[in-house]
Amino acid sequence: MTREVQGIPPAPRRAHWHKAFSYRWPLAAAAFTLAIYGGVWTWMLFLANGGKAIDGRRLDAGPTGQAVATVTNVEPGGYIDSDTPADRVVFTFDAAGHTAWRNESFAARDTFTRGDEAVVEFLPGEPHISRLVGWHADLLPDLVQPGRWLVMFVVPGLLIGLLYLVGVMHLQRVLVHGDVTVACVLSVKRVPLCLPEAWSVRFSFRDHSAKERTSRHWVRAHSALGHRLRPFLQNEVEELRVPVLHDRRWPQHCRLVTADDFTQSSEAEVKASQPS
Repeated sequence: MTREVQGIPPAPRRAHWHKAFSYRWPLAAAAFTLAIYGGVWTWMLFLANGGKAIDGRRLDAGPTGQAVATVTNVEPGGYIDSDTPADRVVFTFDAAGHTAWRNESFAARDTFTRGDEAVVEFLPGEPHISRLVGWHADLLPDLVQPGRWLVMFVVPGLLIGLLYLVGVMHLQRVLVHGDVTVACVLSVKRVPLCLPEAWSVRFSFRDHSAKERTSRHWVRAHSALGHRLRPFLQNEVEELRVPVLHDRRWPQHCRLVTADDFTQSSEAEVKASQPS
């Protein structure tokens, strides 16, 4: 055990960044899934409806102007809800000194016919954003509104990603500057339904002030540390001690390590770092 501890370079160490990035990797997977896939799906919903969902919310918020429009075409256009079929109503109107603004809206079946006059509302300064008063600019249900997916998936994904990066930076700091001591492994359990295979390791150690601490973290089964822990998992040894690095100010932030987690300094670099 003494040799293993001596194999950990003195601080500041050169720690492999991939070790820090593997820390709490499920957070990274969750952030990627929510932010990237959620973002792509949100963008697809936005494009699929030509931005009508956002236009509808802007019209709801107001203020709006009104004008009389002429219906130029009516055709079946889906359902407003499960029981109400809709027509896609195309109309033209004059506003803002320009004639024949053309747009479409969705109304209940047989509410309008070609040639009817109807009142439309539009955004001042943006008459191309308009709809029939009392009806809908789009037929997207709330479940597939782009804004809803943005709030439910993309924003949480970005927050989880930020939390993950903060954890990575802090772990790297522990690996580079942390105090080294010896941890006693208390338990090693397989993490169910986890790929790549990982183990949950619980251990205890005494920090720089000799206070006993207990912590746990996941270890990849096929890493150097995983191979070091395998005999304990398989009950081949009754006691196992492993080097651990901990933050001097917050000893609860700690990590089991092996010498393979660090880049060993060359002899010339060691001599250069020593005072003359």
